[in-house]
Amino acid sequence: MCWGSAVYAFGEVLIRAFNQHGWFADICGTMRDEVDYGLVARLPTLSAETDAPGLVNRFPCELALPRNVEFDLWHLGLMPVSVCKDTPYLAFDTSASIQAVASYPTVVASMNARISGMLRYMLCVSRIAHYVKVRLRDRVGAYVTEDACERDIQTWLHSYCIGNDDASADMKARYPLREATAEVRAVPGRPGAYSCIMHLRPHFQIDQIYTSFKLVTDVTLASSLRPPH
Repeated sequence: MCWGSAVYAFGEVLIRAFNQHGWFADICGTMRDEVDYGLVARLPTLSAETDAPGLVNRFPCELALPRNVEFDLWHLGLMPVSVCKDTPYLAFDTSASIQAVASYPTVVASMNARISGMLRYMLCVSRIAHYVKVRLRDRVGAYVTEDACERDIQTWLHSYCIGNDDASADMKARYPLREATAEVRAVPGRPGAYSCIMHLRPHFQIDQIYTSFKLVTDVTLASSLRPPH
């Protein structure tokens, strides 16, 4: 960008997405006539160096990268900021991360790993993990059985799921999960301690390939907090 690192522009995109939807799912790409997704607006207008000042406005970036270069950078885990031609806007078209994506024998598994490494879903899954930790912390001693804990977490997860493939982009942003399940099981050798395993499937897909995430956390139920007799 012409005024500093593009990380600040991406920070604005994240804050706007969280303010509008409460999640970070839709932080890439653009949509016509909407200031949303990965669009960077509210940028100062610069005048090109012409004989008549103000005759032609230049794009708010030091250089415009061709698509093939952006694609190469994306594969390296970098997030280039793109120029929206003939507009005063910039945009982030990808949410790659520098995570080293593992290679698998099948195309489906390799694509799943690539999607799982996207920054947008790292942020969403981290947010869900934080919510679950806070929810369980506030209910320490309230769960009597592992089934009660599992039902509570499952009900909470379902409040952020929508299974309609034809749902609007706004609905998918507000309900970022397509499917979600939770399993609470006893931890062998640790009486009163339980392991919570959550499987999350977001809406995003590439070439009809869906990705999924797995979160694991520990839960202490009420029985383990009671003093011995």
